[in-house]
Amino acid sequence: MCDRNGGRRLRQWLIEQIDSSMYPGLIWENDEKSMFRIPWKHAGKQDYNQEVDASIFKAWAVFKGKFKEGDKAEPATWKTRLRCALNKSPDFEEVTDRSQLDISEPYKVYRIVPEEEQKCKLGVATAGCVNEVTEMECGRSEIDELIKEPSVDDYMGMIKRSPSPPEACRSQLLPDWWAQQPSTGVSLVTGYTAYDAHHSAFSQ
Repeated sequence: MCDRNGGRRLRQWLIEQIDSSMYPGLIWENDEKSMFRIPWKHAGKQDYNQEVDASIFKAWAVFKGKFKEGDKAEPATWKTRLRCALNKSPDFEEVTDRSQLDISEPYKVYRIVPEEEQKCKLGVATAGCVNEVTEMECGRSEIDELIKEPSVDDYMGMIKRSPSPPEACRSQLLPDWWAQQPSTGVSLVTGYTAYDAHHSAFSQ
């Protein structure tokens, strides 16, 4: 997808580069084109060739306007920039068990994350998410937990389970002299009298 400044999402740009076959080692990992290999040779290796091994990283720097011909070549910076973009983008996920970093031509494998799966990971339950992505990928149980609201019965149950203050605590809230007055009125709480007893105590 392009905007008027020519800026496109990394996803579309990278797919175009893989399909172009212009970059050695940048190839599809499977027939479904849901995973791809990207060359990942360290610049310290004796057989490192900047024009070949850093070509895709340089292309990204050029595309983003971070490098133009005549500038000082910084292959390590180019590589870091693309690696950070891949790691930050929700469109890509590294498949570490497929990556091979200890061979003569090392590479990493990344998976292109479907948009439906991205929505699920964000907890957005949509019809497309439920229908097109498996429950395990979608994390449906987590979505259900997010959208579940306690019922009225649940709230009442929580209130009933809440412990009431002990009698001893309540009795400390009233002055001792009140409890000692004659019980001439109706008892409100065990050991205490109604307002008329309270009133008579003040009138004495």
